[in-house]
Amino acid sequence: MKSWLEERLALLIDHAQSVSVGCTRQGKHSYHAWGQCSTDAPTLPTRYTMYAAGEASQLFTAALIADIVHQGKASWDEPVATYGYEFVRLPSHITLASLTSHTAGLPTWPANRKSPSLTRFSIQAKAYRDEDWIQYLRKTRFDKRMEATYHPSITGYAILGRFLERVWERPFEQVLYDRLLKPLGITEATYSPERYYEEDLAPPEPSKGRKKEVDYWRSFHGAGGMWVSTANWLEFLRSQLGQVPSLAHVKETQLIRHRTMNGGVAHGWQHRSVPSALQDSKPQDFFFYVNKHHKRLNVIGFIPERQSGVVLLANDVPKRTIATVSLEDLVTDLVGAM
Repeated sequence: MKSWLEERLALLIDHAQSVSVGCTRQGKHSYHAWGQCSTDAPTLPTRYTMYAAGEASQLFTAALIADIVHQGKASWDEPVATYGYEFVRLPSHITLASLTSHTAGLPTWPANRKSPSLTRFSIQAKAYRDEDWIQYLRKTRFDKRMEATYHPSITGYAILGRFLERVWERPFEQVLYDRLLKPLGITEATYSPERYYEEDLAPPEPSKGRKKEVDYWRSFHGAGGMWVSTANWLEFLRSQLGQVPSLAHVKETQLIRHRTMNGGVAHGWQHRSVPSALQDSKPQDFFFYVNKHHKRLNVIGFIPERQSGVVLLANDVPKRTIATVSLEDLVTDLVGAM
């Protein structure tokens, strides 16, 4: 299997700082890795090496929204304003479904964020306070012309994070751990990578001897910023494959894009039909997610009928390499070969 992976992933292995692959089939996991975690930690990644997930963390937020819908605490299609809190002035077209599928018409970042010329997520997030959120949600006039238009929005998922805090009356990190990570046995995923040793981290870019900047999102927790290992993602796939009965409802997020015009969770659980492993059988559903941003890759794919899936993580990947590799076809081939 590893030699086949090396042939298929040759371009990524040659140019990325490190590549980590996890495969699961019928509940059994396997792991393969190449390269070194970083220039500061020249060690081979393990299944527990933490990679920056970026917006891929939105998959967790979407699962938590499916959870409160399942609990009867909210509805996909009810306007968020009806729940009160600081959301009372949001227009009626902003629902949990439209926020989750990026079709609420919200901007990428809140318009009143501090230092708009600064582009690093960590700097933007640290400059934005709770009172800034209150002011934005209560005083902004939202543009209804963007309703049902697909536009990836940090703002929308951060609102979902705040909504979860209000519903459960706990900080988002605690809700995430109690309602999703703990039932899956995930203990390492974190918003605070600074508490880990350098050899446990695979940062998106090399520090070059300087102190690393930590993408700690603070007020934007629901929108991203977690660090997650290959082993963690494979445990999360168990919920998507229906292997955790108590979390069976999170599978609703796989088809949330079909509730709206063309949205998707965290830029999409995208959906394809692939040939069945059995001759003359109908095609099987294949779901995959691709996040390629800031020189990092988070690629996940699975076929429920086969109870199989794959996770591909890479760091410090040249933009030219990311543009060259057809990640959608790559993850289709990887899962299809299992």
